[in-house]
Amino acid sequence: MAVIGVSNFTVAIDKRGLRRVQGKKESEGLLTLTGGADTYATGGVALPAKDKFGFLREMTSLVLVEQGAPANSYGTAYVKTAHKLQLFVSHDTAGVTALPMDEEAAAALDAPTTRTWRFVALGW
Repeated sequence: MAVIGVSNFTVAIDKRGLRRVQGKKESEGLLTLTGGADTYATGGVALPAKDKFGFLREMTSLVLVEQGAPANSYGTAYVKTAHKLQLFVSHDTAGVTALPMDEEAAAALDAPTTRTWRFVALGW
């Protein structure tokens, strides 16, 4: 199986550069991960190029809020140095105990369902 990559994501920007935060431009929109037969790569999955998010030089932060009501929701982290998205999950499947979030195992994300996140990104 192939690894989830850039081709599995679409970016739709709603607002670009309307606000400045700490001297950086802000963009807002939707990031969609399409389902398929691909697998999650430990260490994160490559995101579309920074210009897809509205930036020419760098993207310094990416905050995601999952849309809809998925059966299981993932915590996310943007890895700036590699321009990747990491997914985290609690391994308490019964929802009884508060466990630390661990990076998702590759096998758990085989053939992911379509996910949509609302994003706010900063960069320039």
